[in-house]
Amino acid sequence: MPARTVRSSNSTILMWIGAIIMLFGAFTGLYGLAPLTRGSIVAGLIFVLIGALIALVGVAIAMVGWRTSARVDGQGVSWSSGLGSRTSVPWQQIARVVVPGAADPGSAVALQLRDGRIVPVTPLRKMQSADESTGLSPWYLRAGAALQEAHQQWLSQPHRH
Repeated sequence: MPARTVRSSNSTILMWIGAIIMLFGAFTGLYGLAPLTRGSIVAGLIFVLIGALIALVGVAIAMVGWRTSARVDGQGVSWSSGLGSRTSVPWQQIARVVVPGAADPGSAVALQLRDGRIVPVTPLRKMQSADESTGLSPWYLRAGAALQEAHQQWLSQPHRH
């Protein structure tokens, strides 16, 4: 089974927001070249430094979005929420992958383990607005379906115990 990264809409949004903020920082830094060409070194350097700071904030936000994902491979599922350490669960321990619907309890795709524990895959959260009549995010549904499909694929293969 090839490795695959799945993300919710929130992590994708964070990556885009980070990229846009990086662009704002780059343009702010480039704007600092105008005062420099007119001999205003202090004003130019201030704009360049502010642009660099804005770009670094954008990089940090994009990194959090990039790291907030789940990785599915032949060994199992691993994920990280932001800049924390990765959590990993091998397929052998997973009895079922649960993708809660809009009216179902649970706020994220969950792994029901063979020992009875339920482990939420925290990056794959369902975001429900105050108005429960809205549907679930297609990103969430695709990510949940990808985990279920990978688990079914693993179950269909012969395994050595």
